[in-house]
Amino acid sequence: MTLILVVDDELALADLLEDALLDEGFEVLKAGDGLRGLRIAEVHKPDVVVTDFMMPVKTGLELAEDLRSDPELRAIPVILMTGAQGGVAGKRTDLFRAVLNKPYKLEAMVDTIMHSCEQDPWR
Repeated sequence: MTLILVVDDELALADLLEDALLDEGFEVLKAGDGLRGLRIAEVHKPDVVVTDFMMPVKTGLELAEDLRSDPELRAIPVILMTGAQGGVAGKRTDLFRAVLNKPYKLEAMVDTIMHSCEQDPWR
């Protein structure tokens, strides 16, 4: 089963995305900040990480940088969901498979995740 890690401090949004992904047959783990997300990724090695940009403790940008610097985690596709930081993050194609601006359509996020699972040039 494909494992998706959702990292977002907005619990309602994380729960909504989790429900949609479970409906599509994915397994989902969640974290409320980037540091916890990194720790979960180290243990569970998810197939895709979906992260918010602005979070406490460690931002989504910092999380993606940490994932890319770890030989065991660098191949995991990272999808960023963001509000105002989309322009900055969009220039970091070395870190993010895709950047979706909030508010995003749930179907678009699920499609992006499914596409990331199918095409995986970093692995």
